[in-house]
Formats: sequence, C-alpha cells, structure tokens
Amino acid sequence: MASIGEDIRTFIVGSTSIATHFPAIGKLGVVEQSAIRQDAPEPRIWFQRDSEHEETDLSGAGGLIESRWNIEVHTDEDDNRFDIADAIKRRMNGYYGAFGSRKVQGVFIEDHDDDYFPRGVGSEDGLYVAALTATIWFAEHFHSVNTASFRVDLAVLLVDVNHYIVECFKSFHLRALISCIIFIIHRPSKIISLRSYLSPKTLRILASASFFTRPIDAEANPAFSMSDLIWSQT
Repeated sequence: MASIGEDIRTFIVGSTSIATHFPAIGKLGVVEQSAIRQDAPEPRIWFQRDSEHEETDLSGAGGLIESRWNIEVHTDEDDNRFDIADAIKRRMNGYYGAFGSRKVQGVFIEDHDDDYFPRGVGSEDGLYVAALTATIWFAEHFHSVNTASFRVDLAVLLVDVNHYIVECFKSFHLRALISCIIFIIHRPSKIISLRSYLSPKTLRILASASFFTRPIDAEANPAFSMSDLIWSQT
C-alpha cells in the first residue's frame, strides 16, 4: 500500500476539477510532497505532513488515524491561487471513500490561519501563496468484525443514547435533548466526536460500518460532540 502522502498526490492529480487549472498537472514538480524544486513550474501545489495521531485502546490496538497536512498553492498571479485553492476545497472537503490505494473515512479542508508562514516557497521567489490545512481520517488496517459482537456493541451504544435521552426528559434539559436528537438524525458520520464517550473498541467497530460514513454537510449541521452535551447538563 502506498503512503498517505502518495495517495494525496494521486487523488489531486486524478481530479479533473483541479487539473483544469494546470497545463499538465502530472508533470514533475506540479504536485509535490515536501520537496522544493528550484525549477518547479507555476502554478503548482506543494504539501507536507504536519502531524499524525492514531487512536488506541489500553491494549495498544490501533483504530482511526488522524493525519494533518499543510497544502500550499503557489502561483505568479494573485487571483489564480484562490481559484486553485477553491477547486481543492470543493473536491476534497467532506470527501470519503476511495483515496488512492486506501479508503478514507473523511477529508476536511480549511483555510490556514493568517499567521501561517509558507514553507514550500522562498520569499525571494515572488510567488503568491494560498495555504490550506487538511485533516484526513483513515484506518491503516481494517479490523475484521464479528457480526454478533458488532450487534452487542451497537446495542450498548443505543442503550446508552436511550438512557441519555431519558435523563434529559427527567431533568428537563431540553437543549441537550434537542442536540442529541439532531446528532442521531443528522450526524452519524461524526462518530469520531464520540471518542470521549464511547470505548475505543466501540469506536473501531462503528468506524468500519458503512452506514456511519455518509457525507457531512458542515454548513447545514454545525459540529458538536457528545462531551458538549454532557457539559450542558452541569
């Protein structure tokens, strides 16, 4: 299996909506990981890994991996950098599914902070830069799931959620109740935000279930976590 960096390049190069902004997107130096070439053409896309974290349980078994990347667009025209950056966001933000040699559970793209300092271009190059940050969730090794065990774990989850709703009714925490219902109906793919509430084993099993990988509409459904709901009761 290729590295996640190689898969990022494969995905970008193979995306028609991004490739239309380049004369030859597959040309050496147009989409580059980490390396800085003096003769690299413009415009170009440069990316580098920022950090990576794997969720593990107490036994050391791994689960979902959160991989963060810096993506920079270098152009010699001011407006062109934003056109390419927007094309990357439209193609990758909220994406899940086949991603190069692997399957990803979610890709999320945002504009970088204003204080971000470009790393893939020198100040003397005279190029315009648009900087993005990418968060990619994937499982390096998918665990085989026993159907009976999965049903038991899912049943435990549903019992916990049901208990939570009942407690909201008893305590008249309407805000928390409404948030919980919205979460259940609209945010099944946001299962990663439950990691402070569920066991790592449950998270790994749920993460591999296809009905928890529907696309996320971030604007229609503002993100919140189960920990936020618990906090609202205090």
